Amino acid sequence: MITKSDIESAVGVKIAVSEEMRVAMQKWYRLFLGVDNQEQKEGLHLANSICTEFTRLIFAESEINVNGQGEKAKFMQSTLDVILPLLQTKIGIGLALGGMVFKPYFSYGEIAIDTVRADCMFPVSFCANGSIREVVFLEPYTDRSDSYYTRIEYHVYEPDKKRCVISNYTFHSYNADTLGVACEISETPWKGMEPTTVIENVNQSMFGYFKVPKANSVDPDSPLGISVYAGCDSQIIQADNHWNLILWEYEAKEAAVFATMDLFNLNGKKQKLSKHDERLYKKVVRMDDKNTLQEYSPEIRDKSLFDGLNNILQRIEFNCGFAYGTISSEPTAKVEKTATEIITSRQRSYTFVSAMQKQMETALKQMLYAIDNLLNHHKIFLDGDYELSCNWGDSVLEDTKEKTQVELQMARDGILKPEIVLSHYYRCSEENAKKMMPDKLDNMDFSMYGGDN
Repeated sequence: MITKSDIESAVGVKIAVSEEMRVAMQKWYRLFLGVDNQEQKEGLHLANSICTEFTRLIFAESEINVNGQGEKAKFMQSTLDVILPLLQTKIGIGLALGGMVFKPYFSYGEIAIDTVRADCMFPVSFCANGSIREVVFLEPYTDRSDSYYTRIEYHVYEPDKKRCVISNYTFHSYNADTLGVACEISETPWKGMEPTTVIENVNQSMFGYFKVPKANSVDPDSPLGISVYAGCDSQIIQADNHWNLILWEYEAKEAAVFATMDLFNLNGKKQKLSKHDERLYKKVVRMDDKNTLQEYSPEIRDKSLFDGLNNILQRIEFNCGFAYGTISSEPTAKVEKTATEIITSRQRSYTFVSAMQKQMETALKQMLYAIDNLLNHHKIFLDGDYELSCNWGDSVLEDTKEKTQVELQMARDGILKPEIVLSHYYRCSEENAKKMMPDKLDNMDFSMYGGDN
């Protein structure tokens, strides 16, 4: 594979990513794929499930729109409409590796968005606030099995000059694991791109960076994010091993009947057994000096084994920032025996997910800002202005059904207008809620399912 030192030699820079971080990313990536030393593992694939669940929590009640008048706001909204569904499938690997870059670029007269994993970007330097000032992106390409191209895109943001310089270095090789020799960009698949682009009058780098808001325990001096399951690596492996132990318990304790071979001979002829019978009957030469059958049906220790697995999963939940019961079988009375403990558990999840939502909002704002300046650089001027609006909801902390029932009760008691309940439930304006309401509300039951539920 192309190494950090290969990139440093090609561009003439020093990559600001420690070896500890690179090794950790490789481990997080293997856990995400569910492989160990490039071999597929049998297990729960918890790392992938953790990222999938966090993705769901981040976007569960999200309403992300662009407000504003004119062509620019419409263009930004259309861009969001394309990128948001993509993000919800791509962000999982970003959560696994500690971050992801949303990098817009100009291609054939249009704006496209590239999502770059944390292990495919190589920061060089950072601003005082921890944002990336210089970074190298790596993009491979092959047109046939024995010919490989690599483009190194080097971004430098100069805050004193308020400009961003983007330089392209291209290489050709006959080996996918090496850069090969430098070549002109006109000789590569990226021949339509400029070797160097200078974008003036900007206040940031030309991309959005989503960072997992978690203290970096791998390299405390690094501004980079770490995996959402960092610190749970060993417990994820323990859960896989424990799951395999459960599977072995079921296999080892499978019911069987030990029988002497003579019992399967009829009139001197060996009887052919069905596949089911072959699995059930275990043939032996003799047993207690006589032909006989002996049943094997030991008790399975499944309850104690599943309890042990559940305890491991709950420890993973705590270290990841999940509420109890998110990936474990169910919250046990031992863990959540009071309402206060339940609220504390949900609060932990809400705090972490809210922090990731803020990071996502920041990254999307940075991405839209970069798109705006790319349009200006290519002399595409759109009228109007725009503003990103993000409403993430609070379902992580508060049960939506419980909240709705409280509002319904308040409507029944006459201390809340029914149209407000409808507007919250259907996420519409009070005016539209009034249009949905019947003409007469006297003696109507405002419970969700009728009665006093």
